[in-house]
Amino acid sequence: MWNLFINFSLGFYLTALIGGTIHLVTKNRRFNLFFLIAISTGLVSNISAVFIRWLVAGYSPMSNMYETLICLSAILVGIFIYLNTKQSIPLVGILVAFFAVTIMVLTNLFDRSIHSLSPALKSNWLTVHVLLCMTGYAALTISFISGLTILLKPNKPVRTETISASFKITYESVKLGFFFLTLGILTGAVWAEQTWGTYWSWDPKESWALITWLIFAVYLHGQRLLNWSPRRLSWITVAGFGAMLFTYFGVSFILTGLHTYA
Repeated sequence: MWNLFINFSLGFYLTALIGGTIHLVTKNRRFNLFFLIAISTGLVSNISAVFIRWLVAGYSPMSNMYETLICLSAILVGIFIYLNTKQSIPLVGILVAFFAVTIMVLTNLFDRSIHSLSPALKSNWLTVHVLLCMTGYAALTISFISGLTILLKPNKPVRTETISASFKITYESVKLGFFFLTLGILTGAVWAEQTWGTYWSWDPKESWALITWLIFAVYLHGQRLLNWSPRRLSWITVAGFGAMLFTYFGVSFILTGLHTYA
């Protein structure tokens, strides 16, 4: 049943992507409304898929790459819709829809079967820790997307107002993502101490999560203390997103450690 809702959400996210693109080109507000309805409906379907999977499996669907991806897409779109109420930028919406579609397509690369949890994962910390990390990843992905819209615009005074709007979304999403990533690292440390007897073991996932955290800490310090330009700060979100991707995908399948899926 959850696969049906996954397909529904993919279809609605793709529809939103098309509607948002038409709105960006034609400036027709009806297509913007169409985009918002489609992406919101996709979110409802996405959340439904998560909860149905949860009920069928008997545990929170956050134990493997497939499950975390469907959670990530829902959180990504949910955070975007929240931020869009504060500052609406069509290009950011289009890219968020594109990322949501991409994530849904990526789920086809991973095993969808339900398996028994290993003893280490039979803990309430599974839900808390992974949910916090996924929320942090989703918000930081939006910071990369909105930062990218700044870098794609010519660095001319006439663009200052538009860049300022994108910067507001970037800064808000970095603050949100940094907060949740911090909580994710802290809860992971507590869970590790309960499971392995140590708060920190310099496992590759831990190390790269710390690197990602430090990069976005530089962003916040650069913005608040050094008054760096939006374009310079946007390059930091690109670096941080790269580190985050390696933390999420690279460490899981390339390196060997306690968090390796392969």
